[in-house]
Amino acid sequence: MKHIETKQLNAELIALINYCVENKVTNFTLNYALNKNLKRITTSIEEVDKCISQELKDLETKIWEAAKKINAEAPNFEDGLGILTEEEKAKRIELYTEYTKAMQEESDVELYLIDPLKIEEIKIEFAYLTILGKFLKE
Repeated sequence: MKHIETKQLNAELIALINYCVENKVTNFTLNYALNKNLKRITTSIEEVDKCISQELKDLETKIWEAAKKINAEAPNFEDGLGILTEEEKAKRIELYTEYTKAMQEESDVELYLIDPLKIEEIKIEFAYLTILGKFLKE
């Protein structure tokens, strides 16, 4: 799994956890596995995020702050991008290209997989079942 896929899986996992909490889905095996995976994925993402150039983070912050000044209710990244100088735009493209390449590298996160037989009685909506399937042993 690539780093970008790990970030996407993190968002899906959080949605699944929120669904389980809201719908009071209680199963020790499921809850334990989701929590363990959240910790593993979060740790992996934090390690990758440490490698992001501070200069890129600063430029992105500057863009979003400008976008918020232009339209506080619905900031548009493209609007904020317009405040950068040509030199800053070129540097951002260079740094963002490096970031994109790094996000395509393989992640070392190892998922904690769930035995489907231990959670077979759980009732869960199909959209969330699809996410859960990513954490099941085959």
